[in-house]
Amino acid sequence: MRLVARALACAALSSWTLAACGGDDSKPPPLTANPDAVQTDPTQIGGRPAKAQSAPLPRAEWGPDKCASKRPEGTGAGQRVREMVLRDCDGKEVSLDDYCGAAAIWLFIGHGWCPNCKKTATFADEIARDYADRGVVAVNLLGQDAEYHTPTAEFCRAWRDTYGLSDTIVLFDSYGDQVKSFENGATPIQVFIDVDHDIASRTNTANPAVIRAQIDAALARIPLQSARERGD
Repeated sequence: MRLVARALACAALSSWTLAACGGDDSKPPPLTANPDAVQTDPTQIGGRPAKAQSAPLPRAEWGPDKCASKRPEGTGAGQRVREMVLRDCDGKEVSLDDYCGAAAIWLFIGHGWCPNCKKTATFADEIARDYADRGVVAVNLLGQDAEYHTPTAEFCRAWRDTYGLSDTIVLFDSYGDQVKSFENGATPIQVFIDVDHDIASRTNTANPAVIRAQIDAALARIPLQSARERGD
């Protein structure tokens, strides 16, 4: 009876106490346990509240000379986003630094065989349009095609056209290894980059509400206008 009572007591306890009943809390939870979990920058990179943000730069002024980050390069929250050699669907070589100057970047990394990547692609353009006038650029980066191979320009165009991605910039990893450093065992990979070109947060979600919330958080890092800009 004592054993039965102990078992019932253990079952009634919350998840943080299950370890005391014989559970092993030394192992990290599986990546699929909470796909909406967000890795954020613990140091709170720069920026001020969104209500105090300055106007975003016009797209014509974006470019590598607008990258303000002085942080070490990497793929985690709190680092300057890792530079990659990529191509657009016409085969033209591009760089993520080409989008420096945008108020924020939503970088959606996925593969052609990934169900949740396909799901994200179905609503990517809606989000891109909703945030365009706030200076946000949406970039869909393809790491593999539907057959697990290095994607081609042809596959990039087919993906873009299948999901009607006209407001989302679609790029592909022509070398087949550029996105590997971002991978953590789950896809899609959502990376949210702030005005300084630093990673504000990242997650593996396919939930549009979570994506919108993280774009808003990245936008909140836009600094106050300088006194000269305000005319003080």
